[in-house]
Amino acid sequence: MRPALGNSYPAAALVYVQVLTWDVEVPAESVDVRVEDGWVTLSGEVDFRFESDAAFDDVASLYGVVGITDEITVSTSRRRSSRGG
Repeated sequence: MRPALGNSYPAAALVYVQVLTWDVEVPAESVDVRVEDGWVTLSGEVDFRFESDAAFDDVASLYGVVGITDEITVSTSRRRSSRGG
């Protein structure tokens, strides 16, 4: 998980990344976080919808978040390739 720090809340981005890292439902290596003036953008690719939903829910509950753009995509092809099919 890599934070992209915006101008106004650089410490917030690090906190948001830490919260996502603590959630076992969020694959840390697959989600990126950008923060700009309290607006959080989540991006990346996950295998299941619940992983994306968990990342969104984690960030939505944090102080200082004024909005969220969820650009996380759910890839069924990654799931198939990891199973060898």
